[in-house]
Amino acid sequence: MKRSISLLSALAFVLVLSGSSFAQTSDNATIDAAAEVVADLTVTQLQGVDFGIIQQNLATDPTIDPSDGSTSGDFNGTPSVQVGFVSVDGTSDQSVLVTVPGTITLSNGDNITFTPSYNYTLENLAAGASSWTAAGSNTTANFSMTLDGAANNDDGVNTILVGGSLSESVSGDLTSGSYTGSATISVDYQ
Repeated sequence: MKRSISLLSALAFVLVLSGSSFAQTSDNATIDAAAEVVADLTVTQLQGVDFGIIQQNLATDPTIDPSDGSTSGDFNGTPSVQVGFVSVDGTSDQSVLVTVPGTITLSNGDNITFTPSYNYTLENLAAGASSWTAAGSNTTANFSMTLDGAANNDDGVNTILVGGSLSESVSGDLTSGSYTGSATISVDYQ
């Protein structure tokens, strides 16, 4: 009997060992890693927005449409205006987020509120350009755009177009003189 218990114990021990030798005790897998390197973004003002000469008492807000440079509102005579151009240079076919100011204060004793309106083109505009083809819809808020790629000349350069409207912050006549102000436009890859 003692011998049969020892034999059974030995048999159980062998079964346990043989069972564990068939069980998988470790495994491994590979992990892939990838990165896409994009060119540094370069954002450069090519020309500022210029409303030219406006009326001293604004009955209707002078407005410049950034998509085509057309004007409306209280300008003095035939307006000689300029849409602002900001060049964005980066990696072609990449999406970027353009963060823009909602208003800019122009000062010279009194204040004029400039509410910018934005659009963009895939064209590489230079200062003084007088025509372009807008690629988006006018907006006064942050917007996304895809940098020029296969759709145009694949150089990764877009031009942000800046127009907008002016409104006075005083009742009555504005103080005569030049009014200036500035703000920052930021561009980041998405």
